[in-house]
Amino acid sequence: MEMVFHFAEPFGHGGRRQAKMLLAGQVWEPLVLEPSSHCDVLGIRFRPGGSAAFLRFPQQEVAGQIVSLDDVWAGTARRLFEQLGNAVDRIALLNKLLLELRPCTALPSHHLSPRQYRRRFEAAVGISPKLLDRIQRFQRSLQLMGSIPLAEVALSCGYYDQAHLIRDCRQFAGVTPSVWLRDQSHVLFFQDAVDAEGVV
Repeated sequence: MEMVFHFAEPFGHGGRRQAKMLLAGQVWEPLVLEPSSHCDVLGIRFRPGGSAAFLRFPQQEVAGQIVSLDDVWAGTARRLFEQLGNAVDRIALLNKLLLELRPCTALPSHHLSPRQYRRRFEAAVGISPKLLDRIQRFQRSLQLMGSIPLAEVALSCGYYDQAHLIRDCRQFAGVTPSVWLRDQSHVLFFQDAVDAEGVV
């Protein structure tokens, strides 16, 4: 789940411009964005379940979608956007503002039936535990691809076999592992660099 604030020209998606403030629900398919000529973007990537405490609605309502943050968090989103737009150190201010909004109590989760646990999980994360597990397993496989043979990647990450990994790669990345490796060999995403340094 991500919140994104475009302080300059928003990115394109599906032939249209995104909203200035948006919420991207948990996705399980490739998402192609078209950068604008003038970018000034700040994004918040929540850990699974982390957004529910701030947004206070069942997260499956926005799963697989990109919606205007104004529509789901109207007053708060506009206030954040205005304060962040004028800030010198946006990261520090954003941390401060989110800490102020953070709830103090967590709901107890013991003594729940499997069905109740699953409902509560989907309301917090937006997708089922099984789908989240598949996404996380696939993310682990991406970190190993290119460094060891694909069959070893599959085995290391808990896939039944290499074909099983290829099926997940087609679903989540939209391409086969060989195409993904070829097209991604020159790309480094900021969050990947940060993770590699052990900062996150």
